[in-house]
Amino acid sequence: MVTVTKPTIYQNNRLKMFRSESYSYNFDLRSGHFQRWGKTIEDDPVWSPYSPEILDVEISAKAGCPLRCSYCYKGNNIGGTPTNMSFATFKTIFDKLPHVITKSGKKIFFVGQIAFGITSVNTNPDLFEIFDYCRQNSVIPNVTINGMDALSDETIRRLVFTCGAIAVSINKTNYHKGVQLIQKMTDYGATQINMHVVIASETIDYVYDIINGIKHDPRLSRLNAIVFLGLKPKNRGSDYKVLPEGEYTRLIKYCLEKQINFGFDSCSCGHFIKSIQSLENLSEIRKKELYQLAEPCESGNFSAYVDVTGKYWHCSFGENNENGGGIDLLKINDFHKEVWMSEQLINWRRCLFDLKRECPLYPEIRSNRKNI
Repeated sequence: MVTVTKPTIYQNNRLKMFRSESYSYNFDLRSGHFQRWGKTIEDDPVWSPYSPEILDVEISAKAGCPLRCSYCYKGNNIGGTPTNMSFATFKTIFDKLPHVITKSGKKIFFVGQIAFGITSVNTNPDLFEIFDYCRQNSVIPNVTINGMDALSDETIRRLVFTCGAIAVSINKTNYHKGVQLIQKMTDYGATQINMHVVIASETIDYVYDIINGIKHDPRLSRLNAIVFLGLKPKNRGSDYKVLPEGEYTRLIKYCLEKQINFGFDSCSCGHFIKSIQSLENLSEIRKKELYQLAEPCESGNFSAYVDVTGKYWHCSFGENNENGGGIDLLKINDFHKEVWMSEQLINWRRCLFDLKRECPLYPEIRSNRKNI
């Protein structure tokens, strides 16, 4: 391990490496493998004191999404005029992110990945220019797509060879179209293709249908994983019910028994831990291995969200629903000072840690909620 006093970023064609006295990381630009540690390799930092490791940036919103999920926390739809972030706006924000400049004049950014929020691959005309700019600066673009878009083979190929990971959102109405798209992307050699499904009391039956399809549908033989996204009771999602704890445990047990590759959002970390703890047939060694895969809420600690207008929020689910946040990144000069170490973020972290990194915004999705 390299021990340094002054924070330093190293980078080559394969790895991005950050070193400081109390926080360090390695990021493999090709595989996406990420390691972080503190003063020693055994230390597990609870936040990054320098910058978000990953950014979530919304570049299209409101209109243009043909999926129109009935539980969409964003309230996106098909009709109307979409709101897009231009390449110029994105570049202005991107260039303000913490970075170092090498002797040759090259910028090395602290952030390693950007997850892009879109309504449709076809909505924002600057989408690939934005993705390409990330790549030019050794930041990996990832994206979630709706699975209903009519995409040309060239567009699919470009998505595969530009993005690090791609997720296809699946609901009850788009399964076959979404699966066909997944097959096309894996046919191009993509290895980080995931399927996103929202789990709620009203969706859990067809979630099991999808899981069973993964085991038997040859079109999904190269799917990386199914990712369970916990319901967010916001916008159209307010009409749905959060999955009860016992049902969540049954879901995790079923996936483990069927040997299904699965993931989950950090909002669900507490539920996952409780589920694993309750499974008596798992050895303590196996439980410990699974615990290592669980990262509780990282908003404002390791990640940040930027909405389509260029405003910072701690979390995409907290947009217009946070105390603080809403910092206009087009008006700041120093991201580290004015955002990452701002009073709003310091207060947010204090609240988050007081709740043991359970959601400060929606008590009904916490693992310690009552009446479950």
